[in-house]
Formats: sequence, structure tokens, C-alpha cells
Amino acid sequence: MPELVVIGHVTRDLDANEERVGGAASYAALAAAELGIETLLLTCAPPEAPLLARLEHPLIQLYVQPCRQQTTFELVYSGAERRLWVKGTAEPLSDETLRLARAPLAYVGPVMGEVAPERLGCLSSERLVLGVQGWLRALDSKGEVHSAFPDALWRLPLDAELVLSEHDHPDADLLAQRLSANRRAVVVTRGARGVTLWSGARPEHFAAPNAVSRDPTGAGDVFGVVFALRRARGDDLRRAVERAQLAAAASTEGALLGNLAAVKHQVMP
Repeated sequence: MPELVVIGHVTRDLDANEERVGGAASYAALAAAELGIETLLLTCAPPEAPLLARLEHPLIQLYVQPCRQQTTFELVYSGAERRLWVKGTAEPLSDETLRLARAPLAYVGPVMGEVAPERLGCLSSERLVLGVQGWLRALDSKGEVHSAFPDALWRLPLDAELVLSEHDHPDADLLAQRLSANRRAVVVTRGARGVTLWSGARPEHFAAPNAVSRDPTGAGDVFGVVFALRRARGDDLRRAVERAQLAAAASTEGALLGNLAAVKHQVMP
């Protein structure tokens, strides 16, 4: 049995320069495998989608629920600002697919709500950590992604720990404060400005480790899955945050996980 199951759409990301594999689930699974963790990745895409080949790794078992089109984003950058348009969406993950999630730890990272909160009950994992970005999105009439009213967050399991970025919603910290009021851990990532851990509606800030950042894509997903792994292995919240920050910082030091392998023995000793 794998130690970890990662769940979410593997996406096709388009910008002016390239086409690349994307989605929180992709980066989370690749990061876990790079750190030596046997991982099951559950997604939905056309089985022949060429980008799926970029997830081939000896430690990743890929299960693809077949559908007609892959979730596809068009990305446009203006300085540090990024705008997203959805050009196609895969089907939601079915209950049958979710019931395949047999692993002690589940990390769920939807990009467009492809796992309904009510369906998380299909998972049998002992620990559940959720990257909530995909439950905080809505589309306008032209397909552009905008922050949404987060009603889905209040339907998430109370025993799940949550991770989101300050860029996922303009009220990210207010949401984290409210969601953590019952002492559930909620982490707000801030890139080079560190992270804030909310527990019992109280914040604790952690400065970011030093890193020469060249490509921050996927760093929040690396943080989320390493935080999940460390919590599952018994770290307290502060230690899990510190190790996850180290992994996320290293992942920015180059394209597609950067220098993550160099900190493997510090992150997963």
C-alpha cells in the first residue's frame, strides 16, 4: 500500500512560451516521489493525454479516470500578477475513483472543485489534508478565473487540516481565522514572505527560508504535501510547517521542483 494518495486534476497549462503539466495534484505527487514517498495519484483526463507522461516516476502509481478532455488553463502574466482562463475541464472525480484512495494519508488538491466536499467521505485515509484553492474559484462569462464565495469550505470535514495561499482569496486570513476557530490547523502560504499558521483562531507567522527563487510555480503545492507528510509522521504543527517551508523554498530554485532533492534528508529524515 502506498503511504500517500494525491487527488485532483492533472492540468494542461498554456502560456506564451510553453505547454506544461500543471495542477496541485501534479506538483504534490512529483514532490512526494522526489522525496522517496510511494504515491498513488488519482486524476481524470483523456488516457492518451501526452502530458501524463511527465508524471512517470518509479514511485508514482497513476490512476486515470477516463474522460474526453483535460482541464486546461491559459495563463497570462503581467509582472508578478497572473491571470487564468479555463479552456476546458475534465469531469469530476467519481465516487468509484475516490474509493480507490487506499493509503494512510490523503492530500486533496482540486483546481476547479473537481472533488465535492460531500464526496470526501468516500476516502478511507486516516489523515486528510486539503489544498483548498480549487474550492475558492469561479468563472466569469469569458472563462476567466476569479475568487469565489467560499461556501464549500464550510462543508469540509472538521478533522481535515487546510492549506491555502494568500492569493487564493482576498480574505484568506479572515477565512483561515474562522475555519481554525475549532482548533483545526489552517495554513496560509505567502511565498517569499513566509506562512501564517492559524489554530484556535490565533495566528503564528513563520519567515521564509533563504532561497534563490527562479520558478515559484507549484511551491505552495510542495508545501502542502510535505506539511501533510510530516503531520502523518508525527511532527507537531510548528515542525511540520518548518520542514514544509524548507521543501517549498528549495522547489523554487529551478524549473519543476528545482533543488528539492538536495533537502530530501532534512525534510524526510
